[in-house]
Amino acid sequence: MKSTITSPKSFFGYQLGADREMARWDEIVRYFDLLGSESDRVRTIHMGPSTEGNPFLEVIITSPENFENLEEIRRISMTLADPRGLSQEEIDSLVQKGKAVCVQSMSLHATEIGGTQMAPLLAYDMAVADDPDTLRILNEVVFIMIPCFNPDGEIMVTDFYKSTIGTPYEGCHYPILYHKYTGHDNNRDAFAQNIVESRYMGQILFHEWMPQAYQDHHHMGSNGARIFIAPYKNPLRPGVDPLVWRELNLYGAGMAYHMESEGLDGVTSGAQYPSWGHFGYHWITNSHNIPGMLTESASAKLASPLYIDPSSLQGDGDNFMPEYEAQTNFPSPWKGGWWHLSDIMDRQYAAAYGLLDVMAKNREAILANMARKALNQTERGALSETQA
Repeated sequence: MKSTITSPKSFFGYQLGADREMARWDEIVRYFDLLGSESDRVRTIHMGPSTEGNPFLEVIITSPENFENLEEIRRISMTLADPRGLSQEEIDSLVQKGKAVCVQSMSLHATEIGGTQMAPLLAYDMAVADDPDTLRILNEVVFIMIPCFNPDGEIMVTDFYKSTIGTPYEGCHYPILYHKYTGHDNNRDAFAQNIVESRYMGQILFHEWMPQAYQDHHHMGSNGARIFIAPYKNPLRPGVDPLVWRELNLYGAGMAYHMESEGLDGVTSGAQYPSWGHFGYHWITNSHNIPGMLTESASAKLASPLYIDPSSLQGDGDNFMPEYEAQTNFPSPWKGGWWHLSDIMDRQYAAAYGLLDVMAKNREAILANMARKALNQTERGALSETQA
């Protein structure tokens, strides 16, 4: 690793997440290209053009030693996802040699800007940190980051936002579809694979890596919890292996614990979002034995701060979080006040890092259970055929 690695602040000229500052996708691409050239922990891959010709990036972050064996790690991950024909001894050997694989994607909905603005900060910290927790993550996990799931929309929204700063329309809703063909429904395209961005993600998830976890970072409304994380609430989607739901509880608990330890309040889980939803990537992956999660952060006015009166804070109105008050899945309510893009990014960063930390600490169990889920499901399929 080179002795000097360029920080996001020195590259962009301001602290990412600062009020009324938004980095444009072409600048972010240049930063990731630079980071990949400066760090032996980061590899930046241009998968191809987006729908409107902008770069779609895959950024792999792991230890230099893992990069030397990356193809073997990839093959092990794919084999554990389909271990038919292997003995238990062969599976155990692969578990010992393998690394956990985590895919996380940012800002599929282009007005939900926190993930893409946060991504350079997380990548830089992973490139330079030498604390024991980060080194363990680098050694035990291959982290595949998609810094922006919708590059075209990121450019549209950034340019529009900058044109409204200082006007009565600052931070208002973007008035045009931010994907040429699918707009806000680009996440609904995961099962259909109509747009090229969906096909890039499908290639990573199902054809190249079969990771042991996938997380997609989103925004939601502004007047409830500050961030939602796994697990989902009921009802359960049928046909998913029970280990997937248990893993979502494990990952969610680790992320929540990490955020509370960092003093980040307003975290909820097991509420608002059910496991049974449209087959976007964070839901469809569960049916492929890949625990799929989303974070949903309370929105600001894009990069402009939003004042939220404490009296306007509310629960989601159902049995899982009926009132805006402390409860088992929401122990530290945010008290209201000014809400900034930096607040969103702090929580998304902590959720992304917390998931990686859980996977690093539980690598062997996670890999072993990837094979177990596959064997469970093939056994269920064979049984259903004999009973048909």
